[in-house]
Amino acid sequence: MISCLGASRKYRVPRNTIKAWAGKLNLTTLLSAENSSTLPGMTQSQESKLLIKKINELTKALELSQLKNLALETNIELAESDLYIKIRKRRGTKQS
Repeated sequence: MISCLGASRKYRVPRNTIKAWAGKLNLTTLLSAENSSTLPGMTQSQESKLLIKKINELTKALELSQLKNLALETNIELAESDLYIKIRKRRGTKQS
């Protein structure tokens, strides 16, 4: 978060060069490049390994999320049966 003139002075690079870089590497392109997990110089096997690792991470996150959801559902059921408290909202009720 610095101006072109400030960056030019700080890094001793011409303003036109910084403007050209900013045009090519704007926030949208940086974010899309960051979201793509492959790098341009990767081989097919490296890319496959990286994708398998990503799949494993996402699978573990999904399992954890499902386990958390099951625990919350169980807590709600126990509270409703033991304490006789209605926690779940009934469909079609009007909000006050």
